[in-house]
Amino acid sequence: MKKDDLIKFCLSFPGAQESIHKKAKCLVISNGISNRYFASVFDQNGQLYISLKLAPDKADFLRMVYEDTMRWNKISGNGWIAIPVGGQVSNEELQDLIKESYSLTVPKPKPAPKKSKKIVYAWPENLYRAVFADRFEMLPADAVEAAEHALELLHEREQVVLLGYYKELMKTRELSENYSVSQTRIVAIRNRALRRLRHPTRSVYMLDLAGQLEKDEMKQMYKRVEALEAHSNYEVWKSVSIKHLGLPIRPYNCLNRESRY
Repeated sequence: MKKDDLIKFCLSFPGAQESIHKKAKCLVISNGISNRYFASVFDQNGQLYISLKLAPDKADFLRMVYEDTMRWNKISGNGWIAIPVGGQVSNEELQDLIKESYSLTVPKPKPAPKKSKKIVYAWPENLYRAVFADRFEMLPADAVEAAEHALELLHEREQVVLLGYYKELMKTRELSENYSVSQTRIVAIRNRALRRLRHPTRSVYMLDLAGQLEKDEMKQMYKRVEALEAHSNYEVWKSVSIKHLGLPIRPYNCLNRESRY
């Protein structure tokens, strides 16, 4: 293969262009798309050589098989091998090596960004996931009643915003237009409401509504019993004369004067 035919074959690849390397002072052929060299042509001691950029393992293998090839590092780092034209390497194999060298300079296409599908959960699971996040495991059987009861513990505006977000699946812009409030304010109300729902005194109703309501009823019963006991003790003390209380003279005189009226 003559020098002109060799250069013509190298320039037949898309984007290939020739230039003179300032340091090596030889003809180099680069891929104009990636601006990377893939071949250089030079004469040494009357022999025409072409140097190619190959994988390091492939270059080492060729130097072991063909004794007339040699390492070539005047352009860049490892992987460059100088092959004498018309030597032990046949023209067909040489063309294949040139194609392989060019393929290493072709920029790899960027993978298309993966579109993550956002899962939209229905009411009330979306509210549970917003409140408990990673701690969410499974919806309780009475999740709807529990969520509504927990929302009743919030301010009215917070209830409206959370119901709009998670039950009616409205956007921030829609809530802003409906209630004539800025979108920033809507987001702030939602975040504050979620923080309040995460408090143990409210989130416990979302996890165990029946058990918590039973505890509340027991507390109310205990309070009624205590109130009745306090009232009965008051009636007992009311029937006792102040003379039998053993009070000091000043408190005794004060109570005695008040009892006259």
